[in-house]
Amino acid sequence: MGGQGQGPDLVLAGVSTLSRVSLFASSARGERALLLEISREVARRYLLGRQGLWPGRRWSGKEGAAAAIHALGAVQMDPVALVHRSHDLVLLSRVTDYQPSYLDQLLYTDRRFFDYGGHLDIYPMEELPFWRQHMERRRRELEDEGWVDGYRQAIDQVWSEVTERGPLFNRDVQGSRLVGSYRGRKDSGVALYFLWLTGVTMTHSRKGFERRYDLLPRIAPDALQGRADEAAVDAWSEQSALQQAGLATPQEWAAAVRYRRRGGSWPPAERTSAVQRMTEQGQAEVVRIRDMPGTYLVPGEATLLLEELARGAVPAAWTPTGHAVKPSMVFLSPLDNVLHNRKRTLALFDFDYLWEIYTSADKRLYGPYTLPILYGDRLVGRIDLRLDRPKQCLVVNGVWWEKPVEASGKAFQSSYRQCLEEFMIAHQASQVLHRQA
Repeated sequence: MGGQGQGPDLVLAGVSTLSRVSLFASSARGERALLLEISREVARRYLLGRQGLWPGRRWSGKEGAAAAIHALGAVQMDPVALVHRSHDLVLLSRVTDYQPSYLDQLLYTDRRFFDYGGHLDIYPMEELPFWRQHMERRRRELEDEGWVDGYRQAIDQVWSEVTERGPLFNRDVQGSRLVGSYRGRKDSGVALYFLWLTGVTMTHSRKGFERRYDLLPRIAPDALQGRADEAAVDAWSEQSALQQAGLATPQEWAAAVRYRRRGGSWPPAERTSAVQRMTEQGQAEVVRIRDMPGTYLVPGEATLLLEELARGAVPAAWTPTGHAVKPSMVFLSPLDNVLHNRKRTLALFDFDYLWEIYTSADKRLYGPYTLPILYGDRLVGRIDLRLDRPKQCLVVNGVWWEKPVEASGKAFQSSYRQCLEEFMIAHQASQVLHRQA
Protein backbone atom coordinates (compact mmCIF):
# COMPACT_ATOMS: atom_id res chain seq x y z
CA MET A 1 0.00 0.00 0.00
CA GLY A 2 2.82 2.42 0.87
CA GLY A 3 5.75 3.58 -1.26
CA GLN A 4 9.44 2.87 -0.85
CA GLY A 5 11.13 3.91 2.37
CA GLN A 6 8.11 3.09 4.55
CA GLY A 7 8.28 0.62 7.44
CA PRO A 8 6.85 -2.86 6.78
CA ASP A 9 4.23 -2.72 9.53
CA LEU A 10 2.71 0.75 9.65
CA VAL A 11 1.81 3.01 6.75
CA LEU A 12 -0.60 5.80 6.01
CA ALA A 13 -2.23 5.53 2.63
CA GLY A 14 0.39 6.94 0.26
CA VAL A 15 2.52 8.85 2.83
CA SER A 16 5.40 8.26 5.22
CA THR A 17 4.69 7.55 8.90
CA LEU A 18 6.81 10.61 9.75
CA SER A 19 3.87 12.77 8.62
CA ARG A 20 1.40 11.01 10.86
CA VAL A 21 0.80 13.77 13.42
CA SER A 22 0.16 16.61 10.99
CA LEU A 23 -1.93 14.46 8.71
CA PHE A 24 -4.23 13.30 11.50
CA ALA A 25 -4.54 16.90 12.67
CA SER A 26 -5.56 17.91 9.16
CA SER A 27 -8.17 15.18 8.92
CA ALA A 28 -9.64 16.34 12.25
CA ARG A 29 -10.34 19.70 10.61
CA GLY A 30 -12.43 17.99 7.97
CA GLU A 31 -9.83 17.38 5.22
CA ARG A 32 -9.33 13.98 3.61
CA ALA A 33 -8.94 11.29 6.28
CA LEU A 34 -5.94 8.97 5.86
CA LEU A 35 -6.33 5.42 7.08
CA LEU A 36 -3.69 3.79 9.20
CA GLU A 37 -2.63 0.38 7.94
CA ILE A 38 -1.00 -2.17 10.24
CA SER A 39 0.25 -5.72 9.86
CA ARG A 40 -1.40 -8.67 11.54
CA GLU A 41 1.62 -9.01 13.83
CA VAL A 42 1.23 -5.42 15.04
CA ALA A 43 -2.51 -5.95 15.46
CA ARG A 44 -1.89 -9.07 17.56
CA ARG A 45 0.68 -7.41 19.76
CA TYR A 46 -1.48 -4.33 20.21
CA LEU A 47 -4.52 -6.39 21.16
CA LEU A 48 -2.57 -8.64 23.53
CA GLY A 49 -0.53 -5.80 24.98
CA ARG A 50 -3.42 -3.55 25.90
CA GLN A 51 -4.99 -6.56 27.63
CA GLY A 52 -1.87 -7.37 29.63
CA LEU A 53 -0.86 -10.56 27.81
CA TRP A 54 2.16 -9.36 25.83
CA PRO A 55 5.11 -9.35 26.19
CA GLY A 56 4.39 -10.85 29.64
CA ARG A 57 2.62 -10.30 32.95
CA ARG A 58 3.04 -6.69 34.05
CA TRP A 59 0.75 -6.60 37.11
CA SER A 60 1.07 -8.30 40.47
CA GLY A 61 -0.95 -8.96 43.59
CA LYS A 62 -4.37 -7.65 44.52
CA GLU A 63 -3.80 -4.16 43.12
CA GLY A 64 -2.54 -5.76 39.94
CA ALA A 65 -5.80 -7.69 39.66
CA ALA A 66 -7.74 -4.43 39.98
CA ALA A 67 -5.53 -2.80 37.33
CA ALA A 68 -6.07 -5.75 34.99
CA ILE A 69 -9.87 -5.55 35.27
CA HIS A 70 -9.78 -1.82 34.58
CA ALA A 71 -7.57 -2.42 31.52
CA LEU A 72 -9.91 -5.13 30.23
CA GLY A 73 -13.07 -3.15 30.95
CA ALA A 74 -14.96 -6.31 31.94
CA VAL A 75 -14.25 -9.93 32.85
CA GLN A 76 -16.81 -12.65 32.17
CA MET A 77 -17.66 -14.99 35.06
CA ASP A 78 -18.45 -18.68 34.76
CA PRO A 79 -19.21 -21.38 37.37
CA VAL A 80 -17.30 -24.31 35.81
CA ALA A 81 -14.40 -25.23 38.11
CA LEU A 82 -12.44 -28.12 36.58
CA VAL A 83 -9.46 -25.90 37.39
CA HIS A 84 -9.80 -22.31 38.65
CA ARG A 85 -12.95 -20.69 37.30
CA SER A 86 -12.74 -18.80 34.02
CA HIS A 87 -12.61 -15.31 35.57
CA ASP A 88 -9.77 -16.35 37.84
CA LEU A 89 -7.87 -17.82 34.88
CA VAL A 90 -8.23 -14.51 33.03
CA LEU A 91 -6.49 -12.74 35.91
CA LEU A 92 -3.99 -15.54 36.57
CA SER A 93 -2.68 -15.21 33.01
CA ARG A 94 -2.06 -11.48 33.54
CA VAL A 95 -1.22 -11.01 37.22
CA THR A 96 1.86 -12.39 38.97
CA ASP A 97 1.06 -14.09 42.31
CA TYR A 98 -2.68 -13.87 41.66
CA GLN A 99 -5.04 -15.55 44.14
CA PRO A 100 -8.83 -15.98 43.70
CA SER A 101 -9.32 -14.41 47.13
CA TYR A 102 -8.09 -11.10 45.68
CA LEU A 103 -11.06 -10.94 43.33
CA ASP A 104 -13.52 -11.82 46.10
CA GLN A 105 -12.12 -8.97 48.19
CA LEU A 106 -12.27 -6.49 45.32
CA LEU A 107 -15.87 -7.45 44.56
CA TYR A 108 -17.50 -8.15 47.88
CA THR A 109 -15.40 -6.46 50.55
CA ASP A 110 -13.84 -3.40 48.93
CA ARG A 111 -16.82 -2.90 46.56
CA ARG A 112 -14.52 -1.65 43.81
CA PHE A 113 -16.26 -3.85 41.22
CA PHE A 114 -19.67 -5.47 40.74
CA ASP A 115 -20.99 -8.39 38.69
CA TYR A 116 -23.97 -7.96 36.39
CA GLY A 117 -25.84 -9.06 33.28
CA GLY A 118 -27.08 -12.17 31.54
CA HIS A 119 -23.57 -12.50 30.13
CA LEU A 120 -22.39 -12.09 33.77
CA ASP A 121 -19.44 -9.75 33.66
CA ILE A 122 -17.40 -7.95 36.31
CA TYR A 123 -17.40 -4.16 35.87
CA PRO A 124 -15.75 -1.26 37.73
CA MET A 125 -18.11 0.09 40.38
CA GLU A 126 -17.78 3.63 39.00
CA GLU A 127 -19.67 2.45 35.89
CA LEU A 128 -22.78 1.54 37.91
CA PRO A 129 -24.61 4.86 37.27
CA PHE A 130 -24.26 4.26 33.51
CA TRP A 131 -25.58 0.69 33.75
CA ARG A 132 -28.69 1.84 35.65
CA GLN A 133 -30.39 2.84 32.38
CA HIS A 134 -29.78 -0.67 31.00
CA MET A 135 -31.18 -2.18 34.20
CA GLU A 136 -34.33 -0.05 34.18
CA ARG A 137 -34.97 -0.72 30.50
CA ARG A 138 -34.69 -4.43 31.20
CA ARG A 139 -37.48 -4.05 33.74
CA ARG A 140 -39.70 -2.16 31.31
CA GLU A 141 -39.14 -4.79 28.61
CA LEU A 142 -40.23 -7.59 30.94
CA GLU A 143 -43.23 -5.56 32.11
CA ASP A 144 -44.29 -4.78 28.54
CA GLU A 145 -43.97 -8.45 27.59
CA GLY A 146 -46.30 -9.39 30.45
CA TRP A 147 -43.60 -11.56 32.08
CA VAL A 148 -43.78 -9.65 35.37
CA ASP A 149 -47.50 -10.40 35.74
CA GLY A 150 -46.73 -14.10 36.08
CA TYR A 151 -44.29 -13.50 38.94
CA ARG A 152 -45.84 -10.46 40.66
CA GLN A 153 -46.54 -12.23 43.95
CA ALA A 154 -43.08 -13.81 44.09
CA ILE A 155 -41.37 -10.51 43.27
CA ASP A 156 -43.25 -8.69 46.03
CA GLN A 157 -42.52 -11.46 48.52
CA VAL A 158 -38.81 -11.64 47.68
CA TRP A 159 -38.39 -7.87 47.80
CA SER A 160 -39.99 -7.76 51.24
CA GLU A 161 -37.83 -10.59 52.57
CA VAL A 162 -34.57 -9.11 51.26
CA THR A 163 -35.57 -5.71 52.66
CA GLU A 164 -36.35 -7.14 56.10
CA ARG A 165 -33.87 -10.02 56.35
CA GLY A 166 -31.21 -9.47 53.70
CA PRO A 167 -28.69 -10.34 52.51
CA LEU A 168 -30.16 -13.67 51.34
CA PHE A 169 -29.29 -16.66 49.17
CA ASN A 170 -31.91 -18.21 46.93
CA ARG A 171 -32.17 -21.12 49.39
CA ASP A 172 -33.09 -18.68 52.16
CA VAL A 173 -36.39 -17.77 50.49
CA GLN A 174 -39.38 -20.12 50.45
CA GLY A 175 -40.97 -20.23 47.01
CA SER A 176 -44.64 -20.94 46.33
CA ARG A 177 -44.20 -23.07 43.19
CA LEU A 178 -41.65 -24.84 41.03
CA VAL A 179 -40.90 -23.36 37.61
CA GLY A 180 -38.98 -24.60 34.60
CA SER A 181 -36.64 -21.64 34.26
CA TYR A 182 -32.93 -21.59 33.54
CA ARG A 183 -32.67 -18.84 36.18
CA GLY A 184 -34.18 -20.81 39.03
CA ARG A 185 -36.19 -23.87 39.99
CA LYS A 186 -38.52 -21.92 42.30
CA ASP A 187 -40.54 -18.84 41.48
CA SER A 188 -38.70 -17.06 44.31
CA GLY A 189 -35.35 -17.83 42.65
CA VAL A 190 -36.52 -16.34 39.36
CA ALA A 191 -37.86 -13.31 41.23
CA LEU A 192 -34.49 -12.83 42.96
CA TYR A 193 -32.78 -12.91 39.57
CA PHE A 194 -35.29 -10.38 38.19
CA LEU A 195 -34.61 -7.93 41.04
CA TRP A 196 -30.85 -8.33 40.46
CA LEU A 197 -31.13 -7.92 36.67
CA THR A 198 -33.22 -4.77 37.03
CA GLY A 199 -30.97 -3.06 39.58
CA VAL A 200 -33.13 -3.39 42.69
CA THR A 201 -30.57 -5.70 44.28
CA MET A 202 -26.88 -6.43 43.74
CA THR A 203 -24.58 -9.31 44.55
CA HIS A 204 -23.67 -9.00 48.21
CA SER A 205 -21.29 -11.97 48.25
CA ARG A 206 -20.93 -15.53 47.02
CA LYS A 207 -20.46 -18.93 48.61
CA GLY A 208 -18.76 -21.03 46.00
CA PHE A 209 -20.56 -19.56 43.02
CA GLU A 210 -23.95 -19.15 44.71
CA ARG A 211 -25.02 -15.52 44.72
CA ARG A 212 -26.18 -13.77 47.89
CA TYR A 213 -28.46 -10.79 47.27
CA ASP A 214 -29.00 -7.49 49.04
CA LEU A 215 -30.56 -4.15 48.14
CA LEU A 216 -28.49 -1.88 45.93
CA PRO A 217 -28.43 1.04 48.46
CA ARG A 218 -26.82 -1.27 51.02
CA ILE A 219 -24.00 -2.25 48.65
CA ALA A 220 -23.13 0.55 46.23
CA PRO A 221 -21.26 3.60 47.54
CA ASP A 222 -23.61 6.55 48.11
CA ALA A 223 -22.04 8.63 45.34
CA LEU A 224 -22.64 5.87 42.76
CA GLN A 225 -26.26 4.97 43.49
CA GLY A 226 -27.84 7.46 41.08
CA ARG A 227 -28.51 7.06 37.37
CA ALA A 228 -26.55 8.94 34.74
CA ASP A 229 -28.68 10.93 32.30
CA GLU A 230 -29.29 9.61 28.81
CA ALA A 231 -26.78 11.91 27.10
CA ALA A 232 -24.06 10.82 29.51
CA VAL A 233 -24.96 7.17 28.95
CA ASP A 234 -24.80 7.63 25.18
CA ALA A 235 -21.32 9.15 25.36
CA TRP A 236 -20.08 6.57 27.86
CA SER A 237 -21.47 3.64 25.87
CA GLU A 238 -19.63 4.71 22.70
CA GLN A 239 -16.31 5.16 24.45
CA SER A 240 -16.64 2.20 26.83
CA ALA A 241 -17.50 -0.22 24.02
CA LEU A 242 -14.43 0.81 22.05
CA GLN A 243 -12.08 0.83 25.02
CA GLN A 244 -13.17 -2.65 26.05
CA ALA A 245 -12.85 -4.09 22.54
CA GLY A 246 -9.61 -2.29 21.72
CA LEU A 247 -9.99 -3.36 18.10
CA ALA A 248 -13.42 -3.87 16.51
CA THR A 249 -15.22 -3.57 13.23
CA PRO A 250 -17.74 -0.72 13.15
CA GLN A 251 -20.52 -3.31 13.27
CA GLU A 252 -19.06 -5.06 16.33
CA TRP A 253 -18.57 -1.76 18.10
CA ALA A 254 -22.15 -0.68 17.32
CA ALA A 255 -23.54 -3.94 18.74
CA ALA A 256 -21.61 -3.37 21.99
CA VAL A 257 -22.90 0.21 22.20
CA ARG A 258 -26.49 -0.92 21.72
CA TYR A 259 -26.12 -3.58 24.42
CA ARG A 260 -25.02 -0.95 26.91
CA ARG A 261 -27.86 1.42 26.01
CA ARG A 262 -30.48 -1.33 25.88
CA GLY A 263 -33.09 0.40 23.86
CA GLY A 264 -34.25 1.37 20.41
CA SER A 265 -32.72 1.05 17.00
CA TRP A 266 -29.55 2.80 15.91
CA PRO A 267 -29.81 3.51 12.17
CA PRO A 268 -26.63 3.10 10.07
CA ALA A 269 -26.49 6.81 9.29
CA GLU A 270 -26.43 7.66 12.99
CA ARG A 271 -23.72 5.06 13.64
CA THR A 272 -21.61 6.49 10.84
CA SER A 273 -22.10 9.98 12.21
CA ALA A 274 -21.00 8.79 15.67
CA VAL A 275 -17.80 7.28 14.26
CA GLN A 276 -17.04 10.48 12.38
CA ARG A 277 -17.61 12.57 15.49
CA MET A 278 -15.38 10.32 17.61
CA THR A 279 -12.56 10.42 15.06
CA GLU A 280 -12.79 14.19 14.74
CA GLN A 281 -12.60 14.51 18.54
CA GLY A 282 -9.63 12.16 18.73
CA GLN A 283 -11.60 9.45 20.58
CA ALA A 284 -11.28 6.89 17.79
CA GLU A 285 -9.27 6.08 14.69
CA VAL A 286 -10.13 3.92 11.70
CA VAL A 287 -7.46 1.40 10.69
CA ARG A 288 -6.92 -1.33 8.15
CA ILE A 289 -5.17 -4.62 8.86
CA ARG A 290 -3.09 -5.77 5.93
CA ASP A 291 -4.54 -8.77 4.05
CA MET A 292 -7.79 -8.57 6.03
CA PRO A 293 -11.03 -7.14 4.61
CA GLY A 294 -12.84 -4.09 5.92
CA THR A 295 -11.81 -1.51 8.48
CA TYR A 296 -11.46 -1.51 12.27
CA LEU A 297 -11.91 1.03 15.02
CA VAL A 298 -9.32 1.61 17.74
CA PRO A 299 -9.33 4.17 20.57
CA GLY A 300 -7.74 7.46 19.56
CA GLU A 301 -4.74 7.06 21.88
CA ALA A 302 -3.90 3.71 20.26
CA THR A 303 -2.17 5.29 17.24
CA LEU A 304 0.93 6.10 19.31
CA LEU A 305 1.07 2.53 20.57
CA LEU A 306 0.68 1.17 17.04
CA GLU A 307 3.53 3.32 15.84
CA GLU A 308 5.81 2.06 18.62
CA LEU A 309 4.88 -1.53 17.88
CA ALA A 310 5.53 -1.02 14.17
CA ARG A 311 9.07 0.07 15.02
CA GLY A 312 9.57 -3.15 16.94
CA ALA A 313 9.48 -1.38 20.31
CA VAL A 314 7.63 -2.40 23.46
CA PRO A 315 5.69 0.45 25.09
CA ALA A 316 7.28 1.29 28.44
CA ALA A 317 3.99 0.78 30.29
CA TRP A 318 3.91 -2.82 29.06
CA THR A 319 7.24 -3.85 30.57
CA PRO A 320 6.69 -7.31 32.09
CA THR A 321 7.69 -8.58 35.50
CA GLY A 322 7.92 -12.01 37.05
CA HIS A 323 9.12 -14.11 34.10
CA ALA A 324 12.57 -15.67 33.72
CA VAL A 325 11.82 -17.32 30.37
CA LYS A 326 11.26 -15.15 27.28
CA PRO A 327 9.03 -15.10 25.38
CA SER A 328 6.50 -16.03 28.04
CA MET A 329 3.87 -18.72 27.77
CA VAL A 330 0.48 -18.74 29.51
CA PHE A 331 -2.65 -20.87 29.43
CA LEU A 332 -5.69 -18.74 28.60
CA SER A 333 -9.18 -19.02 29.99
CA PRO A 334 -11.70 -20.48 27.51
CA LEU A 335 -13.64 -17.21 27.95
CA ASP A 336 -10.63 -14.91 27.83
CA ASN A 337 -11.32 -11.43 26.49
CA VAL A 338 -8.89 -11.87 23.64
CA LEU A 339 -10.92 -14.90 22.45
CA HIS A 340 -14.40 -13.34 22.66
CA ASN A 341 -14.49 -12.74 18.92
CA ARG A 342 -13.91 -16.12 17.26
CA LYS A 343 -13.68 -14.65 13.76
CA ARG A 344 -11.08 -12.11 14.89
CA THR A 345 -9.08 -14.83 16.65
CA LEU A 346 -9.03 -16.93 13.49
CA ALA A 347 -8.08 -13.98 11.28
CA LEU A 348 -5.33 -12.55 13.51
CA PHE A 349 -3.91 -15.71 15.06
CA ASP A 350 -4.81 -18.36 12.48
CA PHE A 351 -6.28 -20.26 15.41
CA ASP A 352 -9.79 -21.72 15.35
CA TYR A 353 -10.98 -22.12 18.91
CA LEU A 354 -14.24 -23.47 20.30
CA TRP A 355 -14.80 -24.19 23.98
CA GLU A 356 -16.14 -27.75 24.01
CA ILE A 357 -17.44 -27.92 27.58
CA TYR A 358 -21.03 -28.06 26.32
CA THR A 359 -20.23 -30.24 23.28
CA SER A 360 -21.19 -33.91 23.56
CA ALA A 361 -18.19 -36.17 24.10
CA ASP A 362 -18.59 -37.94 20.74
CA LYS A 363 -18.36 -34.61 18.89
CA ARG A 364 -15.41 -33.07 20.73
CA LEU A 365 -12.22 -32.58 18.77
CA TYR A 366 -10.08 -32.05 21.88
CA GLY A 367 -11.43 -32.00 25.43
CA PRO A 368 -14.09 -30.51 27.70
CA TYR A 369 -11.87 -27.85 29.28
CA THR A 370 -9.29 -27.08 26.65
CA LEU A 371 -7.28 -23.91 27.28
CA PRO A 372 -5.56 -22.06 24.42
CA ILE A 373 -1.79 -21.73 24.88
CA LEU A 374 -0.31 -18.29 24.22
CA TYR A 375 3.44 -18.13 23.47
CA GLY A 376 4.70 -14.62 22.85
CA ASP A 377 2.17 -13.12 20.45
CA ARG A 378 0.94 -16.41 18.96
CA LEU A 379 -1.59 -19.05 19.92
CA VAL A 380 0.47 -22.21 19.55
CA GLY A 381 -1.68 -24.98 20.97
CA ARG A 382 -4.30 -26.10 23.45
CA ILE A 383 -4.20 -28.11 26.66
CA ASP A 384 -6.99 -30.01 28.43
CA LEU A 385 -6.58 -29.80 32.21
CA ARG A 386 -8.38 -30.96 35.34
CA LEU A 387 -7.52 -30.37 38.98
CA ASP A 388 -7.81 -33.45 41.20
CA ARG A 389 -8.31 -31.52 44.43
CA PRO A 390 -8.31 -34.44 46.91
CA LYS A 391 -4.95 -35.63 45.54
CA GLN A 392 -3.59 -32.09 44.94
CA CYS A 393 -2.75 -33.19 41.41
CA LEU A 394 -3.00 -31.24 38.15
CA VAL A 395 -4.09 -33.71 35.48
CA VAL A 396 -3.10 -33.10 31.85
CA ASN A 397 -5.59 -34.99 29.71
CA GLY A 398 -4.01 -33.88 26.46
CA VAL A 399 -1.85 -31.30 24.69
CA TRP A 400 -2.22 -30.42 21.02
CA TRP A 401 0.37 -28.19 19.30
CA GLU A 402 -0.33 -26.22 16.14
CA LYS A 403 3.24 -26.84 14.93
CA PRO A 404 4.66 -29.95 16.64
CA VAL A 405 8.15 -29.47 15.20
CA GLU A 406 8.43 -25.96 16.67
CA ALA A 407 7.04 -27.23 19.97
CA SER A 408 9.93 -29.68 20.30
CA GLY A 409 12.51 -26.86 20.44
CA LYS A 410 14.53 -26.29 23.61
CA ALA A 411 13.37 -22.71 24.33
CA PHE A 412 9.77 -23.64 23.58
CA GLN A 413 9.84 -26.61 25.95
CA SER A 414 11.50 -24.51 28.66
CA SER A 415 8.66 -21.99 28.46
CA TYR A 416 6.07 -24.78 28.51
CA ARG A 417 7.59 -26.43 31.60
CA GLN A 418 7.68 -23.12 33.46
CA CYS A 419 4.10 -22.33 32.44
CA LEU A 420 2.87 -25.74 33.62
CA GLU A 421 4.75 -25.40 36.91
CA GLU A 422 3.34 -21.91 37.54
CA PHE A 423 -0.16 -23.18 36.80
CA MET A 424 0.33 -26.12 39.17
CA ILE A 425 1.58 -23.86 42.00
CA ALA A 426 -1.26 -21.37 41.45
CA HIS A 427 -3.71 -24.24 41.97
CA GLN A 428 -1.91 -25.40 45.12
CA ALA A 429 -1.19 -28.77 43.51
CA SER A 430 1.97 -30.72 44.32
CA GLN A 431 2.33 -32.76 41.15
CA VAL A 432 1.40 -32.98 37.48
CA LEU A 433 -0.01 -36.17 35.97
CA HIS A 434 0.07 -36.61 32.18
CA ARG A 435 -2.67 -38.93 30.96
CA GLN A 436 -2.10 -38.41 27.23
CA ALA A 437 -0.34 -41.34 25.57
